[in-house]
Amino acid sequence: MSKIKFIVLIITIIFPSSIRIILMNLLGYKINRKAKLKIFSIILAKAISIEAYAKVDSFVVIAGLDKLVMKEYSAIQRFTYISGNHLFKLNKRAMIGSRCVISAGAGDIELGEYSALAPRSSIYTHGTFLPATLGYPLTNKGVKIGEDCNLCDNVFV
Repeated sequence: MSKIKFIVLIITIIFPSSIRIILMNLLGYKINRKAKLKIFSIILAKAISIEAYAKVDSFVVIAGLDKLVMKEYSAIQRFTYISGNHLFKLNKRAMIGSRCVISAGAGDIELGEYSALAPRSSIYTHGTFLPATLGYPLTNKGVKIGEDCNLCDNVFV
């Protein structure tokens, strides 16, 4: 991401949703004018595709992703942190609750249609808890949560 693009994206966090969407579309992103990007939400990704009626709430930080895809009526609620260098995709009517931490550091993350991740939950695509030096496999993959799945509070994936 170029420095100019980065600076413009940071400056736009104080603008209303309609002006912000226009500026982001001028930068080459694909954001439907009926989407809602609330004030003080930070979205820094190489590619962004947000469809109609999708919503990113205030105080959400999305940083470093290769691609962010939000289908119709999907939502990310307040105080959520999403990072990594892969794809993050929310399908139609998928929802991320408040205070979630999501890291797409070693693979893509996708939530299916009508799925939800409840507040204070976490999804990581990386991390080893058993030492590879003792013969445990070192594998990092993406996470795909199917359709109509609801993950309750404080879930760690």
